[in-house]
Amino acid sequence: MKRILVVDDDKYFTEDLVIFLELDGMNYDVVNSADKLFNMMGSIAKYDVVLLDIMFRKGSHSEISSTLETGEEFYSQFRKHYPEKPVIVVSAKNQGEIRIDFNDPNTKFIGKPLTSKIKEVLELVKGM
Repeated sequence: MKRILVVDDDKYFTEDLVIFLELDGMNYDVVNSADKLFNMMGSIAKYDVVLLDIMFRKGSHSEISSTLETGEEFYSQFRKHYPEKPVIVVSAKNQGEIRIDFNDPNTKFIGKPLTSKIKEVLELVKGM
């Protein structure tokens, strides 16, 4: 059974996504803040796949902050520690706007919204 780390600051998005992961028999954990994500870098080895939103706010939604922590920054640090760990980048941004090497065979991209792409996401997760 796959163990998935879902990284996204959109609570409603993650609540919807994990329903499909559960229905497909997958285990998952959700991280909704940049601080928590960077603090858990050393414990990510236990996950089979990381579903990573590429852009999320620094701090919580209740804090007013114009600074954005991005998944790109996390991805860069993550790859230093886990060069072969599968990552599925999930973003409303176009793939060409993201500073990540999608030629890496362990990195895939899927655009938001996922409404019509849930089967594709599940198949990507299973295939990685």
